[in-house]
Amino acid sequence: MGDEPAPTVEVPESTGGVNAEEAVVTEAPEYTEAIGTVGEEAAPTVEVPEFEGGVNAEEAVVTELPEYTEAIGTVGEETAPTVEVPEFEGGVNAVEALKMSFQNSQA
Repeated sequence: MGDEPAPTVEVPESTGGVNAEEAVVTEAPEYTEAIGTVGEEAAPTVEVPEFEGGVNAEEAVVTELPEYTEAIGTVGEETAPTVEVPEFEGGVNAVEALKMSFQNSQA
C-alpha cells in the first residue's frame, strides 16, 4: 500500500472540438419581409427622439432625514450591550499572528 507508486493516467492530446462529429450547420435564407403586419399593410415607422442625457424629466426629490442616534436592536427601555474590542497589534495572516502570540508568551 504505502510503497506503491501513484498511478498515472494517459490523457490523449486535445485536437479541439467538443463533439466527435462536426455539428450540422443549417442554412436558412435571410427574412426580408415586414414583421408584425397584416396582409399588404406597411409596417409602421416609429419616430425616436434623439437622446439628450438624463433619466428623469425633473430632478428627483431628495428626502432629508435627521440622523438616528438612539440605540439599535433593543427592546423598550433596555440598554444596548457594549462590545469591547481588543487593541489591534498588527499582523494580517496566520504566520504573523503566530509570531505575535509566541512573542507575547515569551515575555
